[in-house]
This record gives sequence, C-alpha cells and structure tokens, in this order.
Amino acid sequence: MLSDTHVILELQPILLSHLMLMVFSMGIGVLNCALFGLLPVWEMVWGITMRPLMLASGVMFIYEDMPSFARAILWYNPLLHVTGEMRKGFYPMYDASYVAPSFVLLFGLGTLFLGTVLLGRYHRDILNND
Repeated sequence: MLSDTHVILELQPILLSHLMLMVFSMGIGVLNCALFGLLPVWEMVWGITMRPLMLASGVMFIYEDMPSFARAILWYNPLLHVTGEMRKGFYPMYDASYVAPSFVLLFGLGTLFLGTVLLGRYHRDILNND
C-alpha cells in the first residue's frame, strides 16, 4: 500500500497448491491419528523426522538451487511440490516444471485411504487403549 508495486497473482496455481495441501494434510492427519493410537512410539519418531522438513520442502532453498543428488531424493517430498506450485502463483516468471500435482494428490488420497482403513479396523482398540 505504501509503495507502487504491481503484483500479478495467478489464482490457478495458488488454488491448486491449496487443494494439494488440503488433500495431503488430511491424508497425513488421518494416518497419523491411527498410527499415534496404535504405535505410541510413532509420535516421537514423527516429531524427530519432521524437524528438518522445512529445509527439505523448498521453503528456504528452492528446488533448482539444490544439488542434483538432493533433487533426485527431494522430488519425492510432496510438500516440495506444494511450495513450488504456490511460488509459481506469486512469481509469474518462476518455472516450476518439476511440480506434479497428481503425485501429491495420489499420495494424499493414498494416506487418507490407509488411515481410514486403519481407523475403521482398530478404532475400538485405540479408544480402549487410553
């Protein structure tokens, strides 16, 4: 508001990144709900493994600036795709050619399915455990 900047937002990549993030988050949340109840140690393991996730998700370092061996591994991080798609919506010249929305959506739906199956099967055991 104070300076005369002309921001060009592309709504489609921004909305797509939000959709990918919602499906992914729902899947991981439901799966973790089941695993936290079934395997008490999973909560500690999850907390430890998720600490470096911000560095590995393209928030601090963009995908193209990472070494090729890191890119080959980090491509399988769904949050990297979400971050890249969101960046594409705010920076029109950013080429996020590595982003695969179908990968993120299938990963999210797969974890949602697995979590739902586990909760459907073991919900009584989880509730009686506590």
